[in-house]
Amino acid sequence: MDTLRRFMSITLFLCLMTMITTFIAQAQTPLYYVPTGPCRLADTRNASQPSGFGPPSLIGSQTRNFLIPTNNNCHIPNDASAYALNLTVVPSGGYLDYITVWPDDQPQPVVSTLNSWDGRIKANSLIVGAGAVDQGVSVFATQTTDVILDITGYFVGPSFFTGDTGLNYFTLPGVAACNVYNTLAPSVGSPILANTITSINVANAPYCAIPGNATAYALNFTAIPVGQQPLAYLQAWPGDQPAVPHTSVLNAPTGTTVANMSIVESSNGTINVFSTSDTDLSVDILGYFAPAGPDPLALYPMVGTYQPARCYDTRPNPIDLGPYGVDIHTTNSPCYTSFPPDFLPNTEAYVLNATVLPFTNGGPGGLGGLYVFPVGVEDPQLATLAALDGVVTSNMTITPSLFGLSSPGAINTFVSNPSNVLFDVSAFFATDSILVASSNLPPAQQHVSYSYQMVGWGGVGPPYTWIDDGGWPIALGLGSGGVVSGCPTDVIGTYQPAAEVSDSAGNISPLTVLSITESGAPPYPQISTLLLPPAPVNQPYSFQLMVSGGLAPFTWTIIGGSLPDNMHMSSSGLITGAPPLVDNGNTYTFAVQVTDSECPGGYGTDAVVLSITVPPVS
Repeated sequence: MDTLRRFMSITLFLCLMTMITTFIAQAQTPLYYVPTGPCRLADTRNASQPSGFGPPSLIGSQTRNFLIPTNNNCHIPNDASAYALNLTVVPSGGYLDYITVWPDDQPQPVVSTLNSWDGRIKANSLIVGAGAVDQGVSVFATQTTDVILDITGYFVGPSFFTGDTGLNYFTLPGVAACNVYNTLAPSVGSPILANTITSINVANAPYCAIPGNATAYALNFTAIPVGQQPLAYLQAWPGDQPAVPHTSVLNAPTGTTVANMSIVESSNGTINVFSTSDTDLSVDILGYFAPAGPDPLALYPMVGTYQPARCYDTRPNPIDLGPYGVDIHTTNSPCYTSFPPDFLPNTEAYVLNATVLPFTNGGPGGLGGLYVFPVGVEDPQLATLAALDGVVTSNMTITPSLFGLSSPGAINTFVSNPSNVLFDVSAFFATDSILVASSNLPPAQQHVSYSYQMVGWGGVGPPYTWIDDGGWPIALGLGSGGVVSGCPTDVIGTYQPAAEVSDSAGNISPLTVLSITESGAPPYPQISTLLLPPAPVNQPYSFQLMVSGGLAPFTWTIIGGSLPDNMHMSSSGLITGAPPLVDNGNTYTFAVQVTDSECPGGYGTDAVVLSITVPPVS
């Protein structure tokens, strides 16, 4: 039995270490997009779905896992590390507080994917990391609801490809978004008609600078149903695929304006749309995926150490107009720890779920538009979402930072009417070049042991091997595993060592100059206990010796003399015991030494002579 327990413990430990290692590798490895065309993964209303992807409904306050690669209808490989999904809810009752999707194998994050407070059918897109072991995703709903999951593509690392590579993401030069189609514009002039296929030429949209090699587009669809008539669903799919897919992009069952983002594949520059009702439609492009181009970006999902997080929440104080600066990847942001430390490349684009709770004159009200855009873009014309009916509304957006004159790690937001606004981050796009992500190292202190794990980024991914190019303070150095360690003993000051990192394929980063500051040593420890209380015969005794200065934890030892019988001193400096009758009337003198945790061992010490008197028994 003991052998079995040991075997199970070792197996569990190895599985846990595999998960941790895989999570770290996912977080640091650049991921590239592979479009699939829209495919329905799951529909809990439909018993004909593959096992694990159909009924029953998702029960309120419960979590259900969907192991996406096991659905043979959509042909998603086991190598997938993230997915581009569209989530639709069909609440069973009149209220759904929220639903959340995240990588399985890790804790549920404090974020939401969408809300349906009036129980209507609603959809929202998301980019979510895959579970480290089974490539699954977890779904949690506060109330019972049916769930529909459609997939438009997946993200994989460089090792997945043997010939053709996946697609990088590219932001639009000079703008946050660009309109490619609008039925309200004179150039179009009429709504799309119900139950007909409309072709939209995305590649030839004027002013959007979309290159010919783009094969997938990040598009924001805004439907304005004609006469506010209910719109059951709107679909979008590649223009070179004539068959209408069994998927959807958005729903507007109440006839209000609804926006939803979707990544749509296209090999010929066109996409098709289909609506169940007459509707005006505006389509904006936020960016595109292509095999090559200037300033390519790769996806890094929040997995493992870096988890999805809420970056911005104005409640209970709604904002009005703007623009308002929003910290996403800065030390002022609540979700700063969702990003790798000190990693702030020249260009980032954040995958955000934007949620609005409209607020007007002390109560609910309509919101004409929420605008999310880079700092440096002054007058955004294209809204991320609208909530004209005043209900809580969400939409995914991909918003770049470090744009023009932008502030590093920040974006801007603007609202047309008072509203509370929430931003959750689930992933980000950044350079796929191999580089040293750590630059400003934590400060060192003389005679205080130092250890810091450097962070490598990009390339083919981990495991990384580190190259020490020198320049460290005396007694500090960089190991091949990326750990900076040692016992600093150099003079006070700022040092600029250099390092390189190579990925698992041997690609080497540029030499990176680092910065580390060494400050003075802690003050020497000084024993502050000089007198001890008497120890009466057969009475429990307890007294803690005290020290000032030095570096905790401290180790105490008796270096001369002795305590009364039946008494002892622990290594933490606590004297305890009860002297026997034979010791009454005696005084015991002894010397104690305290050693702090400074390095090298024994550097910080102090000693003092103390006495304990055992009062005579009367």
